[in-house]
Amino acid sequence: MLVPPFVRVRQAIAVVNDNLQESLSGVRVVQGMSREKVNLEQFDSVNKAHLDANVAAARLQAFMMPTVQILTDTGFCLILIFGGFEVLSGQTTAGVLLAFLL
Repeated sequence: MLVPPFVRVRQAIAVVNDNLQESLSGVRVVQGMSREKVNLEQFDSVNKAHLDANVAAARLQAFMMPTVQILTDTGFCLILIFGGFEVLSGQTTAGVLLAFLL
């Protein structure tokens, strides 16, 4: 199943937080077993996954936001045009059109 990018960001930050908490709470064990390098590499890996998920979500948002704005503005303009014709023909009042638009 395809996981949406925004969900992947949340999952990735959860893994980063888990990894960080585990390393910090077991810092004496990590140092005692000389695993600093291994833990750092593991943290870099999960942090890179978080970065990749954030970049994918940002790209999707960069595409979606202008698309939604264009559709919203197009709908507003269509209502204004057709409502304007109705006001000019006397079928409705300018107040009703303004109330509908707001």
